[in-house]
Amino acid sequence: MILIFIVAILLYSLFLTILVWQFVKEPNYITNTQSNISVNVIVAFKNEEDNIKNLINNLKHQTYDKNNIKYILINDNSTDNSLRIAENETKNYQQFIILNLKNTSGKKQALKYGLSYAENELIIHTDADVVLNKNWINTIANYYTKTNFKLAIAPVLYTNEANIFEKLQSLEIVNIAGITAGSTLQKMPLMANGANLVYTNNLIPTFIESINNKASGDDMFFLEKVKSKYANDIKYIKSIDAIVYTYAEKNITDFISQRIRWIGKSSSFKNPLIIIVGLLTSLINIFSVFGIILILIEPKFSFVYLMFILIKFITEAISSIIYSKYFNKVNLIYLIPILFIIYPFYVVIIGIASFFISPKWKNTNI
Repeated sequence: MILIFIVAILLYSLFLTILVWQFVKEPNYITNTQSNISVNVIVAFKNEEDNIKNLINNLKHQTYDKNNIKYILINDNSTDNSLRIAENETKNYQQFIILNLKNTSGKKQALKYGLSYAENELIIHTDADVVLNKNWINTIANYYTKTNFKLAIAPVLYTNEANIFEKLQSLEIVNIAGITAGSTLQKMPLMANGANLVYTNNLIPTFIESINNKASGDDMFFLEKVKSKYANDIKYIKSIDAIVYTYAEKNITDFISQRIRWIGKSSSFKNPLIIIVGLLTSLINIFSVFGIILILIEPKFSFVYLMFILIKFITEAISSIIYSKYFNKVNLIYLIPILFIIYPFYVVIIGIASFFISPKWKNTNI
């Protein structure tokens, strides 16, 4: 057993080191030119009356040529004023299409409905509760012109963190963004986020095929399907201008529900690399938690456990610092030791809870 954990921590550290190295090597992408690629931005929204106006204002102020943009916003049976606000805010803007989902519900069905109206060359997905840089679309479109990708993944981070609970979530997301970037740049993409996902129009049928009855994961299942056909045409847009910002969960109940949605899709993944990385990461976190019990049972594990924790902390801390500096989240670095201590426990608890709790999106099935 000791040998298993030694090998596991060495592989884990090597894996994180490779991803960080790939991330550091990739320069920040900046563009000062305009592309003429036609773009559709797809957003499904439900009960977003506090956010929808801000989203629409962000979209209105994009620097990209408005003649090359169509925004498709789909209302998923909102019970608040979201639809009315969206219609009022866009009534004098021809580049907006507001759709109202009927006879069905759920984010995935809303996205499917919206994509039936998508005719432009490039499709961009985001969420209703995001904050966008004014150069967001222009950066993405120019990167497409430069690389001719089939699918591109771009960063999603948290903003306006009000307390330590939200800051810890933000630090976790910074690490996820870094791992997403590094793995994609290494040409073995492990994750994607539907809040900032870009692909070519001819992949719309593939996206629709990826829609299933899982609690979430339209982004990840889509990534798997694209990877099976166009592995060399998946890119990562490492650009500050391409970042999409959203908000951390405000309470523990919503936080747990969100994390369970993330975990709920993992059992359907078929990609061997994702399975291996998932198992390796799970093993590392499980040993971090239960290693203390092993020490009490058998003291000879003490030195192995100490070295295990030391290697894990050094590797994860260096990765977090590098990612935090690039994503302008230096203010979170002091939380690295706290996240290091609690993260394995929360991962184990969420993993167990996922077997007993059925997640929902906006209080409805997804």
